[in-house]
Amino acid sequence: MFLNKLFRKKNVNLENNKLVIVGLGNPGNKYNNTRHNIGFDIIDRLANEFQLNLLKTSNSAEWNSFHFQGIEIYLVKPTTFMNNSGKSLKQFNSKLGKNLDFLVIYDDLDLPVGKIRLRKNGSAGGHNGIKSIINELGSNEFRRIRIGIGQDRSENTINYVLGKFRNEDQVIIKEVVDSIPAVIYSILSSGFDVAMNEYNGNSIKK
Repeated sequence: MFLNKLFRKKNVNLENNKLVIVGLGNPGNKYNNTRHNIGFDIIDRLANEFQLNLLKTSNSAEWNSFHFQGIEIYLVKPTTFMNNSGKSLKQFNSKLGKNLDFLVIYDDLDLPVGKIRLRKNGSAGGHNGIKSIINELGSNEFRRIRIGIGQDRSENTINYVLGKFRNEDQVIIKEVVDSIPAVIYSILSSGFDVAMNEYNGNSIKK
């Protein structure tokens, strides 16, 4: 396991002893592998890395958790539709305690396909899932990993984000998904600022 080998080398440094990693998407088989579900794909990749099954379905989410070097890490896929993603996070806040460290992973139309952008806080930037989270938590102070999906201005935006990646983009996206464990390791071992400096603007070239 890639992460376990790396985690043994350094101590985890987080202010909060709980980290909730949330991937955004829409539930249901028809949305599998669509651009809007890149957050779900990444949570599945992390669950595989940590040998977890996301079976618990309370708190309007599929999730599971594990302890690692004093940190309780949650992997979460909201089972609400994208526009109501914040309801799931609000329930986690109520269940686990306020001021949780959320790290939200989601698609971004404004970034080219394959580009990664880490951000500490900010506006929703037109993303309805992030709008819902900000509204439900009453704050925009949560960390994000934005994954570029590009855009096609000749195509309706809703159809585009709910569509599947083109053949030429699928290899790029797979490599991005596979790169996220290293990003998470950097955040946990060195802090978010270091990870931003290391990964912001990174992209997989065609």
